[in-house]
Amino acid sequence: MTMLHVDETLTSEVGGTLSPAQTEEIPDSVRATTDVLEDAGINVDAVVAEGNLADTVHSLVDERDADHVVVAGRRRSPTGKALFGSDVQSIILNATVPVTVTPDPAET
Repeated sequence: MTMLHVDETLTSEVGGTLSPAQTEEIPDSVRATTDVLEDAGINVDAVVAEGNLADTVHSLVDERDADHVVVAGRRRSPTGKALFGSDVQSIILNATVPVTVTPDPAET
């Protein structure tokens, strides 16, 4: 299993920008989820990437020959529930494999 965290750009404390790959930091949420999965006997490869979320997901699916994508969607108002966010919508509409959308754990 590959756990992916995508960030558009990180800001350096001294100014300028850093890519997540330059910091080699895995966010606490990814680390915690990885730990739970590994404790359950599931081998997890955590990947931190920089760029557009949908493009990065699609590239990783192709690169790793993934057979399924799971993404966390944001909580929406009753009107907004009819539409996904643009990134999640792009992942769903352009996917070559099944996509499962789950509630964002930070919002439950």
